[in-house]
This record gives sequence, structure tokens and C-alpha cells, in this order.
Amino acid sequence: MDYGGNSGSDRVALEKMRRPYLEKHQVLDSSKLESQSPFELWKAWFDQASQVISEMGSPNEPNQMALATATRDGRPSLRYLLLKGHDETGFYFYTNYNSRKGKELV
Repeated sequence: MDYGGNSGSDRVALEKMRRPYLEKHQVLDSSKLESQSPFELWKAWFDQASQVISEMGSPNEPNQMALATATRDGRPSLRYLLLKGHDETGFYFYTNYNSRKGKELV
């Protein structure tokens, strides 16, 4: 596949590497959603994911999540948390407040 580079340069045209991953009929159309509430949509997705994980007999917990933050000087950090609840105001998760990740989140 030609990505637009040339033999006289190490430059690769990264913008030309993009290709469609979905057919037009597979693209999310917000007008066709059952709800416009992001929390209701998330709940439907979570319920479906939980059912699939259960049917597979997977040891994974569907409420596992990754949260990335950055310090004031821009140093990124990623930690894994357990989602413990949600409502129309947001998501609630468990972490150890005495750990490094807990202190970074405060």
C-alpha cells in the first residue's frame, strides 16, 4: 500500500493511512438511538456487556475501568478502578485514598 511517501524522504504521509473501518450502515446515527441520555445508553451497553461476560464464564468483572489523569506539570498516570455505582450525576468508583492513585485523584 502506498502511503504517499517518496524515496527521497523519510516522511510518511500519516494522514493518508486512514481507512474506513465501518460501512455506512454501521455508523452511529444519533437520531436512531433509543435514548438521547448518555447515562441510559451507557446502562444499556453495560447490561449487554455484563450478560456477554456472564455467558462466556469469564472471570473478568464488567465494572473494571481504567482512568487516566495527568499531574499539573503534564505527567500522565493510568490506574484501574472498580465502578461501584452511577446515576444521572455521574459515576462512582472505589479506590484506596491512601494510595498514590488516590492522592492524585483528590
